[in-house]
Amino acid sequence: MQRQSMHLSPEQAAKSSRPRVYRITSAKLKDRKTLRFFVLGCQGKAAAQEKVAQLMNQIAAYPDNKPDFILLLGDNFYDYGVADSHGDDFDAYFYRMYADHENVPHIAGIPCFVILGNHDENIHKKSFLEPEHGIKRGMHQVAHTYNTDKYGETIEKFWLYASHQQGESALDLDTLQPWNMPSRAYSLIFENDQLFCIDSNTYMREYFEYFAKGDKTELSNQARWLAEEMQKAVAAGRNVMLAQHHPLITPGKRALEADSILYFSMDELMKETDHALANEIIDVAKTLFPKIFIDSGYPYHQLLTEILKRQGLQFNTIFTAHDHNIYYVNNCDDAHTDYRICQITSGGGGGSLQRRKYFKDQSKMGCFLDEHGFVKVNCGKINQFSIHTLEQRRHLEFASDHNNALRYYPDNMLGERQKTEKFCGVMKVAIDKYYSFLDGNQKKHFGIFPWKQPTHGAEGVLRANELWAYLCQAEPDSYIETISKVCQKFCEPRFTEPSKYSLVTLINEECSRNYGMDLMGLYKHESQHPSPSASRALPRIIL
Repeated sequence: MQRQSMHLSPEQAAKSSRPRVYRITSAKLKDRKTLRFFVLGCQGKAAAQEKVAQLMNQIAAYPDNKPDFILLLGDNFYDYGVADSHGDDFDAYFYRMYADHENVPHIAGIPCFVILGNHDENIHKKSFLEPEHGIKRGMHQVAHTYNTDKYGETIEKFWLYASHQQGESALDLDTLQPWNMPSRAYSLIFENDQLFCIDSNTYMREYFEYFAKGDKTELSNQARWLAEEMQKAVAAGRNVMLAQHHPLITPGKRALEADSILYFSMDELMKETDHALANEIIDVAKTLFPKIFIDSGYPYHQLLTEILKRQGLQFNTIFTAHDHNIYYVNNCDDAHTDYRICQITSGGGGGSLQRRKYFKDQSKMGCFLDEHGFVKVNCGKINQFSIHTLEQRRHLEFASDHNNALRYYPDNMLGERQKTEKFCGVMKVAIDKYYSFLDGNQKKHFGIFPWKQPTHGAEGVLRANELWAYLCQAEPDSYIETISKVCQKFCEPRFTEPSKYSLVTLINEECSRNYGMDLMGLYKHESQHPSPSASRALPRIIL
């Protein structure tokens, strides 16, 4: 059919969409061979959304930080997604936040690539308050990509995305509209970098269908598409990355919740699919995961991990949200793992923060920040992540080949770098022991502890997270300043004696083991014997 004779509504264009691979280009990329982008999620229609957008705008003001695009990881509109493709929510909670040249001039001209979160498809415990849910609900956001507006006509946008094939002219980031979700799954290629974006709400169900039907599965099936395109990407030797809403490893409340029933229900399947196929899919699900229909099933993140592992899909980096915080996980040092995961979770885009509830994977973690913010990604043979937070204005950096923080010492502090890093390492051992203690003693559900001591409750965990974040900051303080700030946090007078496994007790034990004195003793000793390289006055501790 000729383009001129086609008349499509945004909804029809969205319905016709399927997963595709897009090559991208930009005049800004002519002197670079790798991508740079911002990542955040759980941002839409939330209290801190505008403040995080302003933080991104501030960081993007520096030319070396300006991203090629912004990746939004889902939960774009709380709590129930949107009811149509053109509602006021798009203006209030997307365009005003990220595309307003007066409000955010440094990011306003930068396109956003968007994926769906569970709230966008109205998949959560309160979903019954809005009858429409699932793919049908999420497709309104896909359809918004094809709306006729100041950025073009529906038919122009349809042909821009639907006719694109590898080898044809690329999507130009310099002229692309702000909101881009051409389908529920898609992929972007620039030079050697390839980013796959999927709808993880339905990925498990689509995998079961692909498992059942094999080569007869529709080409629009995400699990089939991702497997086939990943095979091409790996053969080409690309830096392959995955963006999905749900994390594979989580230290949050969902590590303790069996929630797979929200994403795969026998009743829903029988309503939406012909009974013969539905029974096939159910048989596959029961074979692979026998308890999937018992009570609430499994923790969904575990099933997603197992499915990607079964498919043999290995990504250099995975970007996720869902948890309302920011953390980095990398199990590259785990000799016993059979599936390597390098995951940056950037769910601090604006929603109410969620505290850490699970402590088992501490050895795999680089940080956990109970703060709003976003992540800047610099792609390469080794991807690098710069975390920027709102509340404490933290700046942490990590690389995809390990889970240790990257720290940059100025020339006048190089002489004390070794001592500073040793002290930070001693503190980190104490933090790891504290989390290990919590892991061994917490109850199985909801992260509740069977005691009432504040050192082992939520406040104790928060203090440990704050100390850990301080030790990871990209611009370290001097040796004596580092000891001083830790003392300020942990040596203040207390109304009760710290218990055997409180963090301050573990810190003092590690200091005694490594320095022959407790933390305060170490501070006093180092204050009297300052390093010759220290160029600033010694900080004074006030107790």
